[in-house]
Amino acid sequence: MTSDHEFLTQNGWGSASRDDFPADWSTRHFARLSMNDRTAILMSSVPDSDPRALAGHKIKDFVELSGYLRGIGVHAPAILAQDQDHGFLLVEDFGFCSLHDAFEAQDKNLEQYYLAATDILISLYQKTSHDLPSAPHYFESHVFKGRRRLWDWYLPTIFQKTIDKNFSDESLSILNKIEQSIAPMNNVFLHGDFHPHNLMILPNNDIGVIDFQGGMIGPAPYDLVNLLRDARRFVPDHIQAACVQKFKSVLSPSEWELFESHYALRSFDFHARVIGQAIKLARAGKPKLLTFIPILARYVEQDLDHPLLHPLRDYMHDALGVWPVFTAQLLENACDFISADAF
Repeated sequence: MTSDHEFLTQNGWGSASRDDFPADWSTRHFARLSMNDRTAILMSSVPDSDPRALAGHKIKDFVELSGYLRGIGVHAPAILAQDQDHGFLLVEDFGFCSLHDAFEAQDKNLEQYYLAATDILISLYQKTSHDLPSAPHYFESHVFKGRRRLWDWYLPTIFQKTIDKNFSDESLSILNKIEQSIAPMNNVFLHGDFHPHNLMILPNNDIGVIDFQGGMIGPAPYDLVNLLRDARRFVPDHIQAACVQKFKSVLSPSEWELFESHYALRSFDFHARVIGQAIKLARAGKPKLLTFIPILARYVEQDLDHPLLHPLRDYMHDALGVWPVFTAQLLENACDFISADAF
């Protein structure tokens, strides 16, 4: 079994100093290497052939999609060395500053960074609808299926009661009918997790993109939702408006009408999944996302207020009434109301 030190030695980085990153929730670990005024990022994981290797976290996917994105002009990390059989990857270092860091620091160039990120999505929209990589389809993915977590996890928790399966099924049926009432969009490559933690600000104020190995094929508005209606923060209205207007400027009126409808649906999908996932992870001993529930709850309410989603809003409100405000205390008894087959 090759060790990470052997991998680095074989590729000329054996004498590098190492600064390990905090572990994330995947099977991957990261470290920044420094040597002779050069830096690189070491990614180590279980080999792709290992049963523990998670879909969307495999080294093979990262390598293939990095090459694909770089080929169409998106600044993804260059691959410096790889050993897929043993789970090691050495990639270009994009530095320390993410769009999240710029947001937290209230950087004076924040709007410029968001517009640059929007340019990436416009490029994906214009280029990848004609040249798609191999990747799962959004509508067949666990990401799309995850919208039912609103019914499986969040609603039982805040109402402190079992949510009738017929009610959940009918709600999702209404949602599917809304989806079928609008024309499909051209498929494009979706990053799938296009939020400020995964967007790195480079020295020339260009944006570098990381953590794209879970990418999908599907409707373009999903990534713009991730960028502008992120679960972790409220993006200022003027920045949202500027980014939306920039995307709109490259579309014909009919394209924009379709884009806007899919944006509303993908926004609901996203927030319904993540607000339920926050409860699910908290029940599994990972409460970090609970702090974002007030933001997510507001987004879900805004999503349901879109005219396209009024049939779902009215059906749910007629059946449930006013939705209670989430409190951490509600988690204590939530397991009594969560179905055994909850997604």
